[in-house]
Amino acid sequence: MKLQMPIISMAALLLISACTKDGAAPSSQTAPVAPPPNEATTIAEEAYIYAFPMMENYRTMYVQAIDRTAPGYMGGFNELMHKSELLGPEFKDIVRPNNDTMYSFAWLDLRAQPIVVTVPEIKNRYYSIQLIDMFTHNFDYIGTRSTGTEAGSYVIAGPEWRGTKPRDAKAVFQGESSFVYCVIRTEVGGPDDVAAVVAVQKRYRLTPLNVFLGRSGAPAAAGITFPAYDPSRAKSAAFIDLLNFLLTEVVVAPEEEELMGRFSRIGIRAGAMGASRSLSPELRDALDQGVGQGMVAIDKAAYDPSQLQGVTVREGRGWQGLAGIFGPGDVMRTQYL
Repeated sequence: MKLQMPIISMAALLLISACTKDGAAPSSQTAPVAPPPNEATTIAEEAYIYAFPMMENYRTMYVQAIDRTAPGYMGGFNELMHKSELLGPEFKDIVRPNNDTMYSFAWLDLRAQPIVVTVPEIKNRYYSIQLIDMFTHNFDYIGTRSTGTEAGSYVIAGPEWRGTKPRDAKAVFQGESSFVYCVIRTEVGGPDDVAAVVAVQKRYRLTPLNVFLGRSGAPAAAGITFPAYDPSRAKSAAFIDLLNFLLTEVVVAPEEEELMGRFSRIGIRAGAMGASRSLSPELRDALDQGVGQGMVAIDKAAYDPSQLQGVTVREGRGWQGLAGIFGPGDVMRTQYL
């Protein structure tokens, strides 16, 4: 089901929110006028549904790559993390894991420079490297069905990179966020095949671009403070603070700029991490109500995904398969629910 969001044009927003009493042109710093509570609730519901996959993705990143005290911590950014055993039902790090592949993971920090993923020749088994941006769009794949079975190196770049493909790289894959989740699946034929798969996993490589090119002096990323993931805040009006942080690390598509203008009326603006503290009690209550409505809508969609626009459900032999629930940004961008 495609979420229908009535969107006020940016020009109209500026006129509504920023005109002074004498009609003079306002400062560009003038904040939008808060909407009435019922409208704020509607906007908050829409914004929460928009933000939910990004916040869930951040929760995974925070646990796996940032919070060293978390039980699920696997290592820092730009490091490969391998699972060297078959998975059971207790594994919940990703949605719907399969047990005929063994998993490897990496969170890439692409703010300073691209990271080069190098794979060996893999002809006798299936493998795939799923590239997921912070929106949870699957913006590309490396693997048997997409790039083939030969050995090769692939440049993974953030949205601000303006370089060219190195001669020794097969391709450049550029996402819409500064952080990218790599989920690597390598086919395993059963318990007796585990050792062979582990040997393949050890041949996957992550290399900063400057090292791949033989250059010294790695560029440094700007300092960053990652907000702690707090599930109670993520399910309240304070979700706007986390979303405002995440918006600093992504590129919003032109077709969503008007949507961002609408969201700005409840305090959603890239970089405004403390926006929730400025909410009036009345507006905070309205946002809390909108978040609750958004959670209900998400739960309903998750319970019956067959109702979602573009999603096909296939069932058989006790399995359920979903087609159309993942994809690149140009396909998924308008399918917020």
